[in-house]
Amino acid sequence: MSELLDNLYKLHLLDIKLKRIHDRMITIPKRTEVLEQRFQRRKDEIVEHKENLTSAEVERKKIELDIEQAEDKINTYQNQLQKVKTNEEYRGLEAQIEFQKSKINNLETQEIELLDKIDQYQDELNEFKKRMENEQQRYEQEKEKLEKEKITSDQIITELNQQKQQISQIIQPRFLKKYERIRNAKGTAIAVISEMDFNTPGTTNDVWICGGCNSTLPPQIVEEVKMNTKMITCEVCGRILYYDRDEI
Repeated sequence: MSELLDNLYKLHLLDIKLKRIHDRMITIPKRTEVLEQRFQRRKDEIVEHKENLTSAEVERKKIELDIEQAEDKINTYQNQLQKVKTNEEYRGLEAQIEFQKSKINNLETQEIELLDKIDQYQDELNEFKKRMENEQQRYEQEKEKLEKEKITSDQIITELNQQKQQISQIIQPRFLKKYERIRNAKGTAIAVISEMDFNTPGTTNDVWICGGCNSTLPPQIVEEVKMNTKMITCEVCGRILYYDRDEI
């Protein structure tokens, strides 16, 4: 029976390792998704800044075209001044010329402000491109790390399952079924008993608890578990109690 309990405990330790690795592997797709979303946000920021820069350049060209058109109108009106016959026509053309000059002044002011924006967008774009280079390097490194972690985890899982199979083959089927039934119900089938450490006055040691549910165990049960001569389950949680001699 001692050998049986030891084998069940080995099986228990393997199952704990497997669960830990499975739990870790479950997070890999989500971690990969978060990584890719973060990288995509950086790419979107660059696209946004490129669009801002392009829009500003288009607007600047439009302003330059509007200035050229206004200058052409001024030239046309000035030529017409030489041909007018009445003061009223002359004053009307002069008003149109002043209007176009005022329009040019406003457009040139807008152009100066826009050039400042273009410089700002270009500086920001250059900065984001530098960040993107670092971000892409970090992204590729982290993604490669996650891929390696998955490959390594798959290899470890295969090895642990092989060890489980080897141990399971030397455990009697009825005990193996009981172990699996408890594990499926409780998450773990083995509970290592442990002695409580009291540091408060008026208390005594020699109080042992179940490692599965932390319930106090009767002294007689503790002694029987320590002997490892029969399978004993916790009266509270139903797990198989085990005394780990190596931990003492």
